[in-house]
Amino acid sequence: MCAKLSLAVLFFLAASLPDWAADSLFDTDSFSFEQSIAELHDAGKLTEPESFPRLRRLVARQMIAENKIAFEKEWGKPTDSFPRWMEKHGELLETFLTAIDAEHDDIPAALALMKRLCTDHPDKVTKYPGLTVAAAIVWDQPDSKGFAEDSYRQFKALPPKSGCDAMENFLFYAAADHPAAARLQQLPWEFLVYVVANKRSLEERRWVFEQYIKAGKINDDVPAQAYADVPYNEDETKPNADTALTGREYSLENIRNRGGVCTARTDYALPVARSLGIPSFYGGAGFPRYKNGHAWIMWLDVKKIEPDGISYVFMESGRGDPRFYVAGYESPQTGRLETDEEIKLRFHRLGKNPMAYHHAGLLMPCYRSLVESGRLSTEQRIDLLLKINALAPKNVMAWREIASLGKTRQLTLRHRRTILELAAGMREDLLDFPNELPALTLNLVDFPEIREGHWDGYRWKVFEPLFNAVWAGKRPDVVFTTTINFNRLRTAGIRDKAGLEVPTDLHVRQFHDKKDAASIENALFMLKNLFHNYPAEISLMDDVFDEMESVAAIRNFGTEKSVDHWYGEFAGRLTTNLSALPLDYRRNALRRFRNYARKHDFIQRADEMTNLLEKLEKGDEKK
Repeated sequence: MCAKLSLAVLFFLAASLPDWAADSLFDTDSFSFEQSIAELHDAGKLTEPESFPRLRRLVARQMIAENKIAFEKEWGKPTDSFPRWMEKHGELLETFLTAIDAEHDDIPAALALMKRLCTDHPDKVTKYPGLTVAAAIVWDQPDSKGFAEDSYRQFKALPPKSGCDAMENFLFYAAADHPAAARLQQLPWEFLVYVVANKRSLEERRWVFEQYIKAGKINDDVPAQAYADVPYNEDETKPNADTALTGREYSLENIRNRGGVCTARTDYALPVARSLGIPSFYGGAGFPRYKNGHAWIMWLDVKKIEPDGISYVFMESGRGDPRFYVAGYESPQTGRLETDEEIKLRFHRLGKNPMAYHHAGLLMPCYRSLVESGRLSTEQRIDLLLKINALAPKNVMAWREIASLGKTRQLTLRHRRTILELAAGMREDLLDFPNELPALTLNLVDFPEIREGHWDGYRWKVFEPLFNAVWAGKRPDVVFTTTINFNRLRTAGIRDKAGLEVPTDLHVRQFHDKKDAASIENALFMLKNLFHNYPAEISLMDDVFDEMESVAAIRNFGTEKSVDHWYGEFAGRLTTNLSALPLDYRRNALRRFRNYARKHDFIQRADEMTNLLEKLEKGDEKK
């Protein structure tokens, strides 16, 4: 059967469901999720596309079984009117139940809000199913999730006079005359989570309509236009500066008229975009060392919505410095920090094939159930996870489970060929979304034989293609992480032995010492090459210095002299051709190099660093 099923096929499958589907989802007394999943797996049906309706129903039923007390308290008994109404709208019910994040969502609050939405506005709920689900799982905890509208304190401003509650917010988007009504009816809830997270008042939203719709400014780039509409006040970047919004209400109109720095521009653009029904995201640079924090706007420009795929373009405006490699902000659903790469990857997979994406997501708890029951060997676990990834590729969760087999010592030296194949598959699948590749690769080969030195050649066979790939990918941050991870792996066994007695046999001891010393020198050389080749990556450099000093301290092989020498070379560059780098960074680096020299009694180097610091300070005074 074709991997992509149309809605018509799904409706046919739902209309011809066997006896298991006729059971009430709320009848959980004799229900066993583990047994049901095991039966599907044993029949070879678990990853088959036609099993999606049954699988979704099983996962939804398990959600009720695990939270039976909360369901009965908020919705009543299975025979009560509301559960029966929900069962008549099975698509909505099952989508909602499988959308809940049991770890992060407030399940009783989400159930209560869902009941209120369905009871008070049943016609709108059935017309806007994705919007309903998104509203229930975002507004369950509106004070502890990523709504991104609390920055008024930064500008010494007053909070907005009024906001919007969960029901007002839902009705605003479910209004027939909303400019994005057609899109809001069709988009999956995953898109709409990034629309409904909007606390701005109805009055301010009407103001947005006047400024952008009635004024004829609505277009594909309206979030970028909104970001640019806020004047940038350079003087507000100075410490303790008053702002144009000091003592004034942090309203959208005031922000646009009076301006601010990047935070204000994003605080304005985000609710403007969401009020207009555009899935949008707050981009925060994470305040890296030696750089000011930064914020910008990102959004999905949805082009076409079809049952077997959603066409869109991921857009952003205001990112500025290309060295802000990763943006992050709290998820509106979970409140967990999520990166822009996670968002891009999620919608890349969802847009390609919504049903396959949802199917693969449902399979992950099924996989864990089978593992906990002891039904899967290591080889069977790998096989199932690869099938899950094949269903909807670039599945980071599946790759994490595969990589954990090394970390949990399910993989050993006898799996060397399998490990090389898995590493290659992982690289090929995730290379255009590389953030997790270094950690995944490290976990995949982190087992005892590595520490015992039996895998020296093979670990390089795993990492070398990754190095080649990330070096070519123009992501120094990933290069840095890959290098540090590989060298931690390379030196793991040496660290283990460092506190133990060395072998008593002279020849054995000399052999091990020479081998270990060579490994440490090679590790240090790779780390040194990072600040040699990427000197401008100042927000990443302290991690390299930390790792170099940690490696050099493992055993007394005299490698501290190498580190001191390289520090001296780099210090010279910081005061000559790298003098344009931030003063704080150069000052802190020189102080660090001086402290290292003093710690190891390299007196001449310490004096050299002191002289360079004095020249640096004098140069700053002249400026």
